[in-house]
Amino acid sequence: MAELSTNFSKFTGEENRKLEFSAAELKGMPTDFLNKLEKNGGKYVVTLKYPHMFPITKLCSVSSTR
Repeated sequence: MAELSTNFSKFTGEENRKLEFSAAELKGMPTDFLNKLEKNGGKYVVTLKYPHMFPITKLCSVSSTR
């Protein structure tokens, strides 16, 4: 289990992909979280790194976004 956790941390740390979501796609996220995100043409830019991924998987009410 420790090896899986280490590998997961390594791979997510190396991931540089960025996804863009509308405000509706991020429904349920706190305003202060959204205010910290980069914006591109009215969409929020989200990475797969822990500071973005973890809160979205826990708080976002849109299942297709999670």
